[in-house]
Amino acid sequence: MVVKSRADAWVLHRSPLEVQRYFQALGTPAVLFGNAHKSISIPALNIEYAATLKHCMNKLVGLGHSTDRIVLVVPATRLAGNIEIEAAFLERAGNCILRYDEQSENAPELLSRALSSAKKPTAFIALRTSIATKFHWLLQHRHSLSLPRDISLACLEDSLYMEHLVPQITRYHIDSSKIAHFIFTALSRQLSSGIIKNWSHRPLIPKLIPGSTVGEAPENN
Repeated sequence: MVVKSRADAWVLHRSPLEVQRYFQALGTPAVLFGNAHKSISIPALNIEYAATLKHCMNKLVGLGHSTDRIVLVVPATRLAGNIEIEAAFLERAGNCILRYDEQSENAPELLSRALSSAKKPTAFIALRTSIATKFHWLLQHRHSLSLPRDISLACLEDSLYMEHLVPQITRYHIDSSKIAHFIFTALSRQLSSGIIKNWSHRPLIPKLIPGSTVGEAPENN
């Protein structure tokens, strides 16, 4: 694809380690729309996923949720941001991580298995909006659970369509203008001066959108 393309620069969105290594070795101007893996020096949009996850868990614990009843749901693909979030979750004493596979569409199976476990979850934290949206529908329509009366749901990302869901999912948002400024600045510097060395970029911290799917832990759990 790179050989056939006439692109002067690349924006790599949610790229695995192998892709990041390839573009680093290639030396063509590029930026990462996401977090960089270790040893990768390509300018990256450093999103504070770990801090966001910890903020979300603290909010849930403050509402009476036990850390061993909070479930983290991440994509099966091992991206840098995913790894960072999983480490932060385990550090916070969370012990249940579900990996959603878009290819096999295993969300219904994952959710059913989690809800039938000995320690029934009181809250789910989804990394991606696609996961949160599926769980939002499944919890209400397949399992007849009320959000947030029976169970809580939060998402560490945001998308425009999520404001139209009922109830609105509690989620974290990044200002798109900050993302655009980063991409423009990083690519402009590379195109005018060559590869950037020792690039540093202030991490972006997502902002909480309260929504209405996070509440107190149900008493019967």
